[in-house]
Formats: sequence, C-alpha cells, structure tokens
Amino acid sequence: MQTVDARPVGNVELFGATLISLPSEVTVAEAMNVLGRQPAVKWVVPNMKAHFDEVIPTDPLFPEQWGLSNVGQTHGIADPPPLSVEGLNDADIDASDAWSTTTGSAETVIAVIDSGIDATHPELASSLWTNPDETPGNGIDDDGNGYVDDVYGWDFIQNDATPEDSEGHGTFVAGVIAAAQGNAIGGSGVCPGCRIMALRQRNLAQELASIAYAIENGADIINASYGYDVFLQPEWKAFAAAYLEGVLSVVSAGNAAGNNDMALGDSNHDGQYDAPLFPASFDLPGIISVAASNDSDEYGHLTGCFIATQSDACIFTNVGHDSVDVAAPGVDVTSTAPGDGFSIQNGTSFSAPMVAGVAGLVESLHPTFSPLQLRNAVLNSVNRPASLAGGWTATSGRVNAAGALSAPTGSTVPVSSGNVVTAKVTTGRSNGSLAYPSNVNDVYMARLRPGIRYGVLLDVPAGRDFDLYVWKPGTVQVWQFEPSCNGLGGCKWLLVSSARGKGKDEFVTFRARRRGTYYFQVTSFFSSGKYRLSAGVV
Repeated sequence: MQTVDARPVGNVELFGATLISLPSEVTVAEAMNVLGRQPAVKWVVPNMKAHFDEVIPTDPLFPEQWGLSNVGQTHGIADPPPLSVEGLNDADIDASDAWSTTTGSAETVIAVIDSGIDATHPELASSLWTNPDETPGNGIDDDGNGYVDDVYGWDFIQNDATPEDSEGHGTFVAGVIAAAQGNAIGGSGVCPGCRIMALRQRNLAQELASIAYAIENGADIINASYGYDVFLQPEWKAFAAAYLEGVLSVVSAGNAAGNNDMALGDSNHDGQYDAPLFPASFDLPGIISVAASNDSDEYGHLTGCFIATQSDACIFTNVGHDSVDVAAPGVDVTSTAPGDGFSIQNGTSFSAPMVAGVAGLVESLHPTFSPLQLRNAVLNSVNRPASLAGGWTATSGRVNAAGALSAPTGSTVPVSSGNVVTAKVTTGRSNGSLAYPSNVNDVYMARLRPGIRYGVLLDVPAGRDFDLYVWKPGTVQVWQFEPSCNGLGGCKWLLVSSARGKGKDEFVTFRARRRGTYYFQVTSFFSSGKYRLSAGVV
C-alpha cells in the first residue's frame, strides 16, 4: 500500500492537527504505516478514545448505593414489597467518576443542622469536624465563641457539647454526605473526605442559633433537611446572612407531593400542609432546593407505585419550577443509622445531602469559589433525562458530581419573572401567559402614591383558573404568608387577593397607605393560558 484514500473531517489549526476518516477496508495500523512515511506528515496517531477513571469503593454496602453508581444492579428498597428492584443504568450522580478527581478535603466543612449525629458510628467518627481552637473536656470555652468544649458541634436542644442523635434522621443525613470510604464497613458518603459539623435543633430559635454557629465557626455549606409551612422572616434573614457570609445552603424540597410555586395548603385533605414549604421556597441566591429522584431518573415516588401523572398519589417529592432547583436520589437511599447500623430510607431529606456532598466536592477542588459560583457549578452540570423534563424544577435535571467539578460558574439557569426580585414593571396594562407547571406565577411591580384608591383587573382566559394577589411594599417574595395570617386574612405582607374560581375574572380595589413599590401577582391554579392585567386609579 503506497497511499491511503483518507478524507479530512476536521482540524485544530493551533496545533497543526488534522482529523481524517479512513475507508472501511483500511485499518488504523495500515494507515499509520503509510502516512507516517509521507514527507508532509510530521506525526500520525490514532484518534484514541478517552477513558474516564472511576473509583469503585470496596465497602460492602456500596452496591446498594445506586444513587452514587447505578449500573442497573439489584438493590434493597425502603418500602417493600418487593424486597428489591433493579435500577436504570447511569441514573445516578456519577460520584464514582468524580472521586477519580477528588473525594473531598478535610478543609471543607458541611454543617448538618438536624436531629444530631451518632458521633461514635464507625462510618462517621473520622468524618466529624473538629474545632481546632477547643481543648476537649477541660470545661473551658478555649476559643471564646460562647460554647464550652464544642469539639464537633453543639446541641441547641440540651445546650451542651454532645449533639447525639436519638431519632436517626441526622445520622442518616450525615452518612449520605460523608460516610467513610474504603474502611470495609457500610458504604460511602458523596464527599467522604469532607468534615461534618453536628448541630442539633428542633425549633426556630434553635435553628437560628445553629445557622449562626455554622457561619461563625467556619462552615462552608449548610445542609437543612427540614421545613416549615409558613414564611418566617427571621429564618429568611438567617439564610440570607449565611449567603452574605460565604456559606451555601442546601435544603430539602419537602415530601408532600406539592408544588412549592403554588399556595396549596392541604389540597389533598390528608392533614399535611402541601406547599409552599420553607426554607425550600425562599427566593435567595444562596440556596439550592432539592427534589427527590429515583433509580430510573423519575421524580421520587414510592417503589412499586404506578406513575400515571405527576399528581399521582405515589409521588411524594415536592417540585416547583421557580422554587425547586434540581433533583437528586431520594428513593431507597442507604445510609448510616444510630448504634453502628444502616438503613434504607425515602425522602427529600436525603436528596439534599446528596447535593450538599456534591457541593462539598466542588468546594474541596475550588476553595475560592463564592457561594453563588458553587451553586452555579452544581446547577450548570445537571443531567437532563427526558423523564425529568417538563419544568417541574428550575433545571429539569438531576445533579451530576463529576460534571460539577469542571462546570462553568456563571448563571445559566433561565431567570423567571415569577417572584418579587425579578418582577416586571407595569405601567397600567400588561399581557402575559402562564403554563402549568413550568410557569405558574408572573409578578409585576408599580410605584403607587399614598392615599389613592387603585383597582387591578385580571382578565382570565375562558375555563381557566387564575388568581390575583397584591403584595405590600417591603415584600421580599410571593407566598410570604407568616404566622400572622389567619387563612389569608390578617397577613402582614399580603394587601388583598381575589380567587373566584375557574373562568372568572379577578378584580380588587385598595387604598395605598404609603408610597412605595407594590407587587401584582398573577398565579395559575393548575391552568395554562393567556391573560391581561390592568391597573389604575379608581
């Protein structure tokens, strides 16, 4: 063979490299032999396929952790029967791929604000944060932070230095984040090299103290796998302060099968508040709100249930295009339990630490990232399987640990006009459209004069159910229903609303009591269509 009938198909000019395609009858070895003798060819090499390194731990329970590495293996479930199921290949967070780059750094501290942690568990004892300025057991507040002997955190329930877990929730969360790897016990955490700061709490006051402790004692990330069914201004301010102090917060979306973009209350009459839930629904840049996905990259539902629609009774995860950012494994999750044990659980409580662990890996590799850069890296690198499409979360995706390590850190998730921060200015008349579930809120703002009576009319499309809310100046986000609200009356931030039902136009009048920016919210109740909003003096 003297020549090769090769066809150029691409080039990289900077390196003088040309990619060629060979005819089927010519082998790569034959082509290299012929082309390598040509005077004009300086070098010739095969177009080798890159092999990405993967770390597969030898820990005995690792095969059960489908969320970290899913090859379609059989794994146990939380709600049998059946006793086990098989997942979908690659419906996982690619943790084993990420570990070839980093398993986390001891300098990365993730505060688990929860029910405490079993500090003696063999999977967690080596992963606990240690206060470098505190001498254990000497009865002295060595570092002057207001807490005596706070070696690995604080119990704000008992007000002591041993935040032990009597419920199991916090221990399970901590194991998802940072269970030890390669110790021949149990499984592995997402970020086994990271350190866990244990903070035990059960109410708002204790939560606020925990967030303050995390900020003041060097936490990089907060995991908050809990929620309230009302907007609490002090809690909003605490998470806002954490962001400003350089701390990213990862929170669970909730398990009520609700849509956090909507004011649902107890819509299915099961005695449980459905949505919105907080802090998951806080419109803050320092929060990642996480829904649950399963081993087939579907939104979280109980194993064995038939999924007909997203409102099917089997679904448990909360969603929300504006309020929930991403999905992560939260069905049949295997992790640590108190007393050196292990268990399998369902819930967005365990999806959030998956993402907190991913953020920990990114933080370990890029310690200078701001909370916003860290958040963007996580959200810009999601996988988007068709089964998670439809606008049920902001990204319509499932978190990917390997991708997050090298993802762009600019904001690429589309900005919605569905909240106060991104409200559109209206000069009196605005046309728009809503589409459930990907866009159920539009918010407009107008500067109004005190003492003037205004009217706002919402022309609702035929047969559709749209509602109208007017929020007072100082409102930081929609659905800012605080404990002062009795139903929808007596609310501190809601001025007036109209919800007359399907196909009926909505109209409100009110007197502006002070000068300022007022917000007009058009919201869909499981409906889609075009509307017209008119506002003016009456």
